[in-house]
Amino acid sequence: MLRERLALLVLFGVACAAYSDPWWHTPTAVVSQPQGVNFVAAGAGATRGAGYPSGWYGYWAIDDQDRMGQSRRVFERVGKAGLKRLIYFDSGEVGDYAGFFGADGKMLYNGWSIPWWKGEPVTARWFGLEAFMANVPWSPWPTAQAYGLPTFTFPDGRPAADHLYDALAHRGLDGNWEFDFFANKGVTDDIARKTGLDQISTSQSGREDMQGKSGWRTTRLVHVDLTNPQLRDYRRAELTRMIERVRPEGVHIDNHGDVHILYPSRTAFGTWATHRFPDWLKANATPERLRGLGIDDPDKFDIRQYVIAKSADASDKPAQRAGRLRDPSWTEDPIWLAFLISHVDASLDYHRGVFRAGKEAAARAGLDLLICGNVVPCFPGRALMRGACDIVHFECRSEGRYGPYRATGLPPWGRIGGLARLGAAISEAGYCWPSQYVPKHLSGAGHEKLHGVLAFDCLANRGIMDYGHWYLDGYSPGTEASAAHVNRFVRANAGLLKGRHYLADVGLVYCTWSEIATITPTMPITARYADEYFGWAAFLDHHHAQWDLILAQDIAQGGLARFPIILLPSVSVLTDAQVAALRQYVDGGGRLIATGLSGTRGGPGDWLMLRSTGALEALRPNARVRIDGGLPGADYWNKDRNPAASKKMMDLVSTDDGSGRLQTDAPATVSAQLNMLEGEKALALDLTNFDVDPATDARRPAAPCRVTLRLPKPFAGRALRARGLAPGSQMGSREVTIAPPTSPGPDLATLEIPRFDDFLMVLIEPR
Repeated sequence: MLRERLALLVLFGVACAAYSDPWWHTPTAVVSQPQGVNFVAAGAGATRGAGYPSGWYGYWAIDDQDRMGQSRRVFERVGKAGLKRLIYFDSGEVGDYAGFFGADGKMLYNGWSIPWWKGEPVTARWFGLEAFMANVPWSPWPTAQAYGLPTFTFPDGRPAADHLYDALAHRGLDGNWEFDFFANKGVTDDIARKTGLDQISTSQSGREDMQGKSGWRTTRLVHVDLTNPQLRDYRRAELTRMIERVRPEGVHIDNHGDVHILYPSRTAFGTWATHRFPDWLKANATPERLRGLGIDDPDKFDIRQYVIAKSADASDKPAQRAGRLRDPSWTEDPIWLAFLISHVDASLDYHRGVFRAGKEAAARAGLDLLICGNVVPCFPGRALMRGACDIVHFECRSEGRYGPYRATGLPPWGRIGGLARLGAAISEAGYCWPSQYVPKHLSGAGHEKLHGVLAFDCLANRGIMDYGHWYLDGYSPGTEASAAHVNRFVRANAGLLKGRHYLADVGLVYCTWSEIATITPTMPITARYADEYFGWAAFLDHHHAQWDLILAQDIAQGGLARFPIILLPSVSVLTDAQVAALRQYVDGGGRLIATGLSGTRGGPGDWLMLRSTGALEALRPNARVRIDGGLPGADYWNKDRNPAASKKMMDLVSTDDGSGRLQTDAPATVSAQLNMLEGEKALALDLTNFDVDPATDARRPAAPCRVTLRLPKPFAGRALRARGLAPGSQMGSREVTIAPPTSPGPDLATLEIPRFDDFLMVLIEPR
C-alpha cells in the first residue's frame, strides 16, 4: 500500500511538473450542471459537468454529443466565462440510452431530444456500451474494433459479446443483477408509440420528488463489478480519450473509490469478485491456515456459496436467512473478513489505475488537470483513496439517513465537521467539495438562510459547498444568489483560506478498517464505529472544543505530539506499529482516550481478527490513559445529544488546568474553530451561527460573545490586533471592526466578538 501511494505521488509530481502550484490548490468554489445553473450568478470558479458527460455508453457517446452540439457549446461558454471546466466521467455504471435513427442510418434523436421529434420515420434502438462492444453494423460511428479495444470476457475466458452486462454487472448474494432505469417525463405515450420506443422500452412511475423515475424509460444502466481488471483497463483507455479530445481543466469521476461492500449481499458478489478471492487467499494465507479454516482447495472455494450455506435455515424462510445475514458473529468470521479485505484491495486497484491513467494523459497533453471524484468519505474504504483523488467531491444528506448512516443533520444542531474534515484529509488539495442535499421542500427560494448556514459550516470544516447538484430526491439548498453569497466570500479570501491548519487540543482518529470490521453481509453495524466517530465530532463542535482529524494510517508516521489529547472513538483495528506509536506518544506526556472496542482487533494483515488481549491493555494503568468500554459518542449521535453521554464525554476530555486552546461564553448554536494561517502570519477564528429555523428560514443573529485564546509561541507575549471579515457586498467580503484583544495572561488573548449574522472570520495578527 505504501509503495502504491509513493508511486502515485511521483506520478502527481510528473503530471504537475510544469505547474508549481496547480490551480485547484487555491480554494475554488464549484457549481454542478451548468446547463441548468447560471454559474456566473452563482459566483463559482469551476463547474462540474461542463458540457461532456461520459463513462456510461462507450466511446461513441462523445460523437453523439458532438452531433447535437450542446456539449461543445456549454464547454466553450464556461471557458469564455473564465471558469475551470470539469467534465463528468462515471466509473461505476455502464449501459444504454434510447437512440432514434433515420433511413440513412444517422442518429436523429436520442432519449433526451425525442420530445422534440418532428414526425419523420425513425427506428428506435438501445444505443450504448453493449452495441459498441458488439461492433454492430448499424453504428453511425466507429465501434470497439476500430479502436483496437479487446473484448470483455468472463473470468473463465468465455467471451461476453452476447452477454456483456452479465460479465460486467455487480451481483448480489442471489447471483442476479438488474437494470437501473431512468425516465424522461417529456416523452408522451403518442411519441413512444409512433417512434417505436414502446417496442424496446416501458414506462415507470415514482414519487413526485424523485427526479428521473417517472415517464418512459429512456436510459438503462447497470452498476459494475469494480474488481474487474478488464473493465479497469477499458476505463483507463476511455478516460484517456476523453482528456485528449476535450482538453478540460478537470475531471469529476462519479463512483470514484466505491468498493461495493456497504451492502455486500446486494453488490459484492460479481463474477470477478468471487473469482479473484481464491487467488487472494493463496497469496495471503499458508496452506496450513487454509486447512484450519476448512478450505482444502482454495481454487474450488466459492465465497457466495459459503455465505449462503452459513446463513441457511432449516425452514428456508427468507426472514430467518435475512436475520442470519445481519448476525454480528459475521464480524468474527475470518473467511468473511478476508473477503471484505480482498474486495477493497481489488476495487482500489481499479480506482487508482483510472486515476493514474488520467494523470498520465494530462502530463502528455501538458494539462494542469484536476481529478476529483464522488468519494463519500465515511463509506467503507474511502479513506484509503488519499493519493488517488485531488479533491473529494462528495454527496451527503442533511436530513434522514444516507445509506446506513444517520445524516449530518439540520440546524441548529446538525454539523458536517466529521464528514468535511475527513473529505479534506483524503484530498490532495487540503479541502473538499461537499454536495449537501436537502429535501425538496427545503430547497430553492425561501431557504437562502438555511443554505448559508450549511455552506459556512462546510467552509469552517475545510469544505466548499457545491451548488446545483441533485440526485433522485436530494436537492441543493438555496438559490444562485445564496450560493454567490458564500462563493464570493471564498473567492475574496482564497489567500487566507489556503494552506491553513487547525490549532487543536484533540486529535480525533478516523479508521476506515474499523468501519470495515463492522460489516456483516447485510450492512455495517454503525453503532460499533461510525456512530461513535460522528458523535464525538458533533460533541466537540457543540462544546467549542478544538479538534483536528487524524487518519489512522498516519498514526505510525508520527505527528501525534502536536495534540495534547489523542481520541480513539471505538477504533477497533490497530496494527502493532500503531500501538507502538501510541505508547511512545503517552510516554512523551500525551493523553490517550479510547472508547468502545478500541484496540480489540489486528490490522488488515491479520485479517481484522479479534486479538486475544486488547492492544491497549498494557497502557491502562497509565494515569494519562482513559479506556472506556462504552459508546458515549454513539449515544450522543443517535439520542439527540443524550445528557448522560454528554457528561461522560465531557469528563473524558476535560482538563483541570484550563490549558485548552479556546474558551468562550458563546452558546452551542455558535461554532468556533481556531486556525493558523499559512506561514504563521496570523490566526483565524471561524465563527458560524447555526441559529436558523429550517422550516421558516428565520435566523436570529448571533449575540455578542467573548472568546479567550491560548496563543501559540509566535503570538504569545506580543501586542496583537484583530479585524473581522464577513460575507457581503459585491466584492464578497466586508470588514467588521473588532476591538484590540486584551491579555489576561502572558499567552492569552481575549476577544470581544460583536453580533453577526451567519459567518465571521476574525484575523488575529501582531501589530
